[in-house]
Amino acid sequence: MNRYTASVIGGGFCWGFMGFFTRHLADYGIDANGAIVVRCGIAAVCFAILILCTGKQQFKVRLKDLWCFLGTGFLSLLFFTFCYFHAISMMNLSTAAILLYTAPTIVMLLSAVLFAEKITGIKITAVILAFAGCCLVSGIGTGTALTPTGLLFGLGAGFGYALYTIFSRYALQRGYSSSTINFYSCLFAAAGAYVLWQPSGIFHVMTSSLPAFAWCLGTGVVSCFIPYMLYTYGLTGLEPLSGGTITLNGEDLTRTLIRQRSILGMSHIPEDRHKHGLVLDYSLEENIVLQRYFEPDFQKAGFIRFDKVREYADGLIEKFDVRSGQGAVTPARSMSGGNQQKAIIARELDRSHKLLVAVQPTRGLDVG
Repeated sequence: MNRYTASVIGGGFCWGFMGFFTRHLADYGIDANGAIVVRCGIAAVCFAILILCTGKQQFKVRLKDLWCFLGTGFLSLLFFTFCYFHAISMMNLSTAAILLYTAPTIVMLLSAVLFAEKITGIKITAVILAFAGCCLVSGIGTGTALTPTGLLFGLGAGFGYALYTIFSRYALQRGYSSSTINFYSCLFAAAGAYVLWQPSGIFHVMTSSLPAFAWCLGTGVVSCFIPYMLYTYGLTGLEPLSGGTITLNGEDLTRTLIRQRSILGMSHIPEDRHKHGLVLDYSLEENIVLQRYFEPDFQKAGFIRFDKVREYADGLIEKFDVRSGQGAVTPARSMSGGNQQKAIIARELDRSHKLLVAVQPTRGLDVG
């Protein structure tokens, strides 16, 4: 089992605690709608803190991509949580959880339509087993009561859950980090729930006693922050390989993270500098340390040492004659194509690499 699969499984495990925490919040007078605000609001704060520690540039979102986050926030997280919290008020937790996990079936079908993914025999087998499990726990043939309304809420939760995978994948394809996706998803979901239902007494309950605060904090951290962090991270590495292997000096890199490949000595000057070489909304200095910001030279205890980043970037700018209007703080988007290319070349050549993959490295550079 690789780390991505383990992350997805870990996220699913933590999500299983939603009903547990929600029912304890009800003991303090917070209803299902209020629980959505608590859960997503606290998670949004946690993701904001994470972004502040790992790079404030992750708050940046292009207006044309806003629909991805509206999808993960409103159409997925808010809708799924609303349906699930109402489902567990109409049936036992195990039944609600199983209905929620019809989501993989929905994801498989939507992925086949939207991303042209193949429906394999393994996937079909998994769908059949999931459907059989849902039939068993829903009480078909056993006399266990399950109302049509409860069934609709349970399946609605599964559909909303599935939409998160779809919208997140669109956001990941556009270059956004998992922290960015999770922050705006939770923020929009919490804000939407508060505006729609205007639950009262939440903040009073949270500050009324230490146990009440602990249950609220646990709801946000254990059933939202941690699982979404794990799940979205897992999505970044679950694309199936069609075949072959990648080895460098005898070490298999086929299933390793891009960061790990970089650490092991692989540098890359891509053909499309805008799509694969730069984050255009980041500054020149931020782009220069994209593959090194986590090294001790540029961070301490998880906090970026911006003075060291600036010093390093200024050195490369001078060495490779990268020209820009504002020096190291110039937005990469505002630079000429040739200087964007020189910034990528400077970043990749200055690293201690064992392999350099260069595709049209002089594209856009002026002669002379």
